[in-house]
Amino acid sequence: MTVISDWTNPSEPGPLPEGVVHVWAWQNRQPDESSDPDLSLLSDQEIERCLRFRYLRDRISFATSHRKTRLLLAHFLGARPDTLLIAPEKGGKPRLQGTGERLRFNLSHCKDVGVLAVAWNNEVGIDVEQPRRVSPDVAQRYFSPAELRELSRLEGDQWRDGFLRCWTRKEALLKAEGVGLRIPLDAFDVSLAVNDPKLLAVRPPAKFSHAWQLYDISPPLTYIACLATASAPSAIHRYNFHRNGAGLAQTPNI
Repeated sequence: MTVISDWTNPSEPGPLPEGVVHVWAWQNRQPDESSDPDLSLLSDQEIERCLRFRYLRDRISFATSHRKTRLLLAHFLGARPDTLLIAPEKGGKPRLQGTGERLRFNLSHCKDVGVLAVAWNNEVGIDVEQPRRVSPDVAQRYFSPAELRELSRLEGDQWRDGFLRCWTRKEALLKAEGVGLRIPLDAFDVSLAVNDPKLLAVRPPAKFSHAWQLYDISPPLTYIACLATASAPSAIHRYNFHRNGAGLAQTPNI
């Protein structure tokens, strides 16, 4: 049975043992919200992607999440964050290259929050959403008949949260698989129940490479998030990443 820890606020990250998944969450903010985002540590490709965003808030969200991802991955690898080689696989899923390829990770961020899943030799996918108004037409367009029947039993905020649980579970699966939205969302069913995430059924053209495990790992406040793993970890440790970097050095001695 996988043990999921409460959210804690470490002064610095602890070790990442085999068979354990770390989930880190942070606020996508910087001290001066009117200034350009901090692009230090990012690769040329990441900077290019960041600058494509029209709005400053979106650029800050992207830069903050990718910068903190590099800080955390570098910590576990004992490397400099600005030297990490991260490239997309054929399906688009980012992967560490070279000596860090055993360290699996996946990032998700919305405007106000970012979350990162990290594990050794265990594929992971993660998705986070901020509660917002959702049109029923979106569910009709993307969800399966079984999921729509479950949603039809809910009303108001419960319907909204049920939609977001369904959405984040599906997104986490597709991100773990590394296929994005190239598999139709209605080609597989997930549960909608609170605290009982499951992959229930898979139909062509969907085809998954693992019997994915799902876990609700929502950050504090009102966010809804889901983690998918290829194999069940012994534990999932959840941490808040402080603005000061949770004790992480940008240029560790290696």
